[in-house]
Amino acid sequence: MKQLHLFKDLAENPKSKKSRILLGPRSKPIGYEKYIRSSDWRKKRERALKLFGRKCKKCGCEKNLEVHHLNYDNLYYESTCDVEILCTSCHKPADFDRKLEKSYDTWLRNMVTMLMTTITSLRMRNFSIGSIAVHKHKIKKLM
Repeated sequence: MKQLHLFKDLAENPKSKKSRILLGPRSKPIGYEKYIRSSDWRKKRERALKLFGRKCKKCGCEKNLEVHHLNYDNLYYESTCDVEILCTSCHKPADFDRKLEKSYDTWLRNMVTMLMTTITSLRMRNFSIGSIAVHKHKIKKLM
C-alpha cells in the first residue's frame, strides 16, 4: 500500500515525472489481438490498475474497468503515459476519439504536404519566368 501512495498523482497529473513508469518488460510482438489476451498484457494491465487506482478516469466508475491505449507508439513496451483506466462505457467513445484524431492528423499532414508541394511548384515557376524575363532583357540590351 505504501508504494501506491507514491503514485497517487498519476491520475491527476499525467505529465508528471512519474508518468514514465514502465508497466513491465518489453513483450514479444505477436499481434495486437494475441497480445491483449496474453499473460504479459494481463500483468501490465494489473500494474496499471494498481498505479492509477481502480476507477475510470472519465466517470469515476469502479466496475468493468479496462486499460485503454492512448496510442500504440509503444505497444508491447507501454509506460503509464501510454494508457489510462476507463470503464467499458467510456472505453468505446475513447477508441472512437483516438481513431478520429488519428484520421484528422493524417488529413492535416496530407493537406500540409499538398500545400508545400504547391508552394514549391509556384516558386519554381516564378523563378523560371523571372529568369526568362531577365534573359530577354539582357538580350535586348545586347541588340
